[in-house]
Amino acid sequence: MSRVHHDPSGRSFSYGELVKEAAGFDPPLDPQLKPKSAYTLVGRSLPRADIPDKINGTAIYGIDVVVPQMCYAAISICPAFGGRLKSVDTTAAKGRRGVRRVIVLDDAVAVVADQFWRARDALSALVPVWEDDGHGDLNSVTLSAQRRSALDSGPFEDDLSTGDGARALRGKSFVATYEVPYLAHATMEPMNATAIYGQDGLEVWSGVQDGLGARAFCAKAAGLSLDQVKFHVTKLGGGFGRRLPGAFNYLSYAVKIAKEMPGVPVKLIFTREEDIRHDYYRPNVVSRFRAAFDDDGRPTAWLNRYTTEDGPNPQAHIPYQIVNQSYKSVKVNTPVPVGSWRSVESSWHGFFVESFIDELAQQAKVDPLRFRLNLLEHNPRYAAVLKRLAAEAGWDHPMPGHHLGVAVVESFGTVVGEVAEVSVGADGQLHVHRITAVADAGTAVNPDGLRAQLQGAIVFGLSAALYGAITVEHGGVVQANFPDYEMVRLKDCPRIDVVLLDSDAPYGGAGEPGVPPLAPALTNAIFAATGMRIRSLPIPSGLLRPNGTSGAAL
Repeated sequence: MSRVHHDPSGRSFSYGELVKEAAGFDPPLDPQLKPKSAYTLVGRSLPRADIPDKINGTAIYGIDVVVPQMCYAAISICPAFGGRLKSVDTTAAKGRRGVRRVIVLDDAVAVVADQFWRARDALSALVPVWEDDGHGDLNSVTLSAQRRSALDSGPFEDDLSTGDGARALRGKSFVATYEVPYLAHATMEPMNATAIYGQDGLEVWSGVQDGLGARAFCAKAAGLSLDQVKFHVTKLGGGFGRRLPGAFNYLSYAVKIAKEMPGVPVKLIFTREEDIRHDYYRPNVVSRFRAAFDDDGRPTAWLNRYTTEDGPNPQAHIPYQIVNQSYKSVKVNTPVPVGSWRSVESSWHGFFVESFIDELAQQAKVDPLRFRLNLLEHNPRYAAVLKRLAAEAGWDHPMPGHHLGVAVVESFGTVVGEVAEVSVGADGQLHVHRITAVADAGTAVNPDGLRAQLQGAIVFGLSAALYGAITVEHGGVVQANFPDYEMVRLKDCPRIDVVLLDSDAPYGGAGEPGVPPLAPALTNAIFAATGMRIRSLPIPSGLLRPNGTSGAAL
């Protein structure tokens, strides 16, 4: 692995051994690429080299790392965002079996012991006193209200305007507002890192999504130069953005604890509760749309105002052929830490855009899939995905009692269309029977790998749409573990069918594009089944009714 092999001679070289000669090579600016007809690897479903180790349990994840003389640390972090540790009596933990140290930090207290469960139990005996940094009154209701108020008053930052922009909104128009909540990553492997700090520098083991960034982060956290830090990247049990720079709080705490115990390797493990309550969350976002129609029911203007944590999002821009468009964002700052979450901005703008375009189809009294196709005459790539999707999902012939919803989103260079097939029982319970996906990633390098990524993304998106919501009370997160931050279980997972289209488009992404279409396809299917529009996620459990009143919104 990670070597260049010459099979005829049996020789091999590390990349480092080839750097000097490679540096002297002047590549052509316009290289002649191999035609697709001559490919021997690209396009083939080859088995991943890491599958056997993952199946037989020999794969080493961060949580599996064992270093001689290693101790374990459990940590309790101030529950309020930005809060501090005011005081803690460490006596209750110090006399316990296996406990090596109680470490007091500015915003946390940690216990180090010879076994993790001993560290965790000793930590639970402590009663830290916290300061909330003035955020004790912060809650989900006020956070949502702050965003909705910002959409009324601004100040707005211009994003994009085409045609006459907002000036085209003359006469009758249609308005809808959508919202998504904060979401955690909730990876199967909780955050963890093993670190040893000594005279020679710092050595760290952890599963991260950016090894070079993690090494630089640890160097800065320890106050060391980069060449004094050695970082071992292990396998990781789920990342989805949680193990990227900007969300490295677990590495920060691991380094701080290691510095308090020089020469002793310490593995810090966040409990599930600490992990969920001290994540870097997908933002709570609100988006308001307004559209106008001509006499034939075709949209003539599209106006979008949305909240953001930073600046304008290109992901809000639509692929549909509407001449007059206007987008503006309004920045809303809160103490809640936010970070990348699988498919990032596309995860919420996909829901917003594909929900609103479905509502416009309803207003125009046109089939929602054909309504989209009518607005994609200039975009054959999108149209090809939708046409194949209609055929694969049986769009014109759903099963009796089943209802279909559609959405199509391009993210990371890959166009993915999805159809959700659902039914709603007399008790108001939603049943998701099938998700059909069609994807155009340009060329599928490893078709089985792309299918697997899309299947995983669909399950990930389904969990978020059905259950995902991080709520805030008293300046901190309420949810703590899977009983109150639910996931789709095996028994509730629908059938998932994935079809791949080849095209001449540039190579697109694989791991994230399956998420954005899921929520709108699902809520659009719910509308088909009930007449109720879902404009805020997650989908309200048990409140749906078959054959509901058309136009009702939740």
